[in-house]
Amino acid sequence: MTNECKPILNSSTLIIENGDYIVLNQKEFGYQLKLKKEFQQFLSLMDGSRTIEQLQDEYIKYFGRTISVDALEEFIRERLSKCGFIEGYEKLKPRNSQSILKAKIIILETGILEKIYTRHLNFIFETKMFYSLLFTLFSANLVVFLTHKSVYLNTKSGFVFSILFICHIFHEIGHAMAAKAKQSSPGNIGFGFYFVLPVFFVDLSDTWNIQKKDRIIINLSGIFFDYLIGLGFGLLFFITTNSLFLMIQIILFTKTFYNLNPFIRSDAYWVISDSLDKPNLNDNSSIEVRLFFKRLITFKTNNNWKPNIPLLIYGIATTCFWLFIIQSILIQSKTIITDINEFLYALKQVLFFNNWDVSVIISKAYQILFISFALYLLFKLLAKWAFLLHQKLVVLWKRA
Repeated sequence: MTNECKPILNSSTLIIENGDYIVLNQKEFGYQLKLKKEFQQFLSLMDGSRTIEQLQDEYIKYFGRTISVDALEEFIRERLSKCGFIEGYEKLKPRNSQSILKAKIIILETGILEKIYTRHLNFIFETKMFYSLLFTLFSANLVVFLTHKSVYLNTKSGFVFSILFICHIFHEIGHAMAAKAKQSSPGNIGFGFYFVLPVFFVDLSDTWNIQKKDRIIINLSGIFFDYLIGLGFGLLFFITTNSLFLMIQIILFTKTFYNLNPFIRSDAYWVISDSLDKPNLNDNSSIEVRLFFKRLITFKTNNNWKPNIPLLIYGIATTCFWLFIIQSILIQSKTIITDINEFLYALKQVLFFNNWDVSVIISKAYQILFISFALYLLFKLLAKWAFLLHQKLVVLWKRA
């Protein structure tokens, strides 16, 4: 894209007003972008009659602040053109929902969710009712957990594993039911891998068109269903005194703390994203951290940049979390040779000495696959960073 280029807003781009923001919805390719409402008038100027430099002049007149041609060109190219909001970007491909997830498997399709949904449950997702019930369910589950936390958790039970698998699906159904109650259209429910972590998911990309407070309720509805189902198993335990039900309740309750981890794309991540009105929370926080350290190291002042303190704190905390994860993966990778030897030894015992204790084989195979997959994803991430750094150096070299 050159300065002589005259950007044209794509005719298939739908602009939806949402409070103080607008949502750009690219119907043809499935991309969405949330911007402050003040940008709506500026976007209307992209009608093919103005060059980048002329748009820069209009930007300065309209917003009363300066912006470089390079910065404006980068915004149009990276944020608008690559998502199909501007015509003429030849490399654009249709967006794949949950593209950050790998090895996705669809479990429940949208049509089945439509059959499950009933409007009679909409009252549960009204703001006051929802938070009152959420607090009550959390408190009840916490009491059961604190009074029976010493119970032995036999997570190897096939029955327990099957029940937990079904409960994970109901967690996603909770998100979908809340989305339907808020007049949104949830997509498919499925299973995949987020980096090295196995996760269930539901496509909620359509929810950016509704109010922030409703999106937060949708984000928390999965945990709401976990507490509801967990309390049901707790009641079954008190009725039958079968410790298996208690075990499931405790596992479900402790699992919700994983969903409250804000540094992976869990329920808490989306709650923070909606609370801060930042649809691309990871990207925005990374930019905030990069600008902060750039200013800290170079001592250069940039009048156009004012730190977003909550976003900056989140970005630094996320960086520390992933550095810890990378360190843990590298430490665990030191044992992979030992794990392979133990796996082969256990396999030999089964094949040649009729020792049918396969628990070692299963555990070691899982560890080997987990570490190998983690190292593979880490290598891909580093390769991507190296490629981006190379592109940046090429641009700086050409400018020099």
